[in-house]
Amino acid sequence: MNSERPETIVGAVTGALLATWAVWFVLAFVPWISGLGAWNGIDAYAAAFEPGPYLAWVVPPLLLALTFAPFWVAVHVSTPRGRRVWSLLGFGFATAYGAILGANYFVLATFVPQAIAAGATEGLDLFVVGSPHSLTGTLEGVGYGLMGIAMLFGGFAFGGGRLAVWVRRLFVLNGAASLVGVVVLGAAGHVPAAEAVSFLSLGVWALTFPVATVLAAVHFRRLGSLGDTAGADRVAGAERIPQSR
Repeated sequence: MNSERPETIVGAVTGALLATWAVWFVLAFVPWISGLGAWNGIDAYAAAFEPGPYLAWVVPPLLLALTFAPFWVAVHVSTPRGRRVWSLLGFGFATAYGAILGANYFVLATFVPQAIAAGATEGLDLFVVGSPHSLTGTLEGVGYGLMGIAMLFGGFAFGGGRLAVWVRRLFVLNGAASLVGVVVLGAAGHVPAAEAVSFLSLGVWALTFPVATVLAAVHFRRLGSLGDTAGADRVAGAERIPQSR
């Protein structure tokens, strides 16, 4: 009787959750950032601050940061030995991303709204997204750069069947697009051309990340349906051990 392995359950659930958080983030962030307007100082920002739309986009990336590393644990455990260097690289960079942006978005979700509600806005421009001198905005660039590296390298852990190959392609494309956006914006700063490239990168990320993680969740479900390790290795594309005759 086949029994589903824990890593396939974790991979399927976290893959589906990652797609959910990503779609939620995009649907909430795009209207918020579009209505933010030009930066006119922290007082103007605080006067126009609306907690509901703000928290609607801050919460999903916090959940993304908490879910990403467990997903890569499942990927690493399920990956054949010959490709585990890629899954381990994915997990390592995913852990760094989760630690940095988990703390960053917790600050954005708690400290910033509380400070605005209390009227303690002096120096708060360092902590709000939208300010040209935002520390949290800079940490976002660092975090999403690490996420891009995790997707780029970790994508090579998938292989074998047609579905796994598509997962690999989408992971690599997503990681490359993320890195391009982060590097261009980091190097050129908030100039119109760099911001245009960054938003184009965000568009590619928004399209490929949910699709890639949903396909990864389906991939894990297929691994789980096989139950036994040998069957899972065949779907994952593991090297077959020659049998004695």
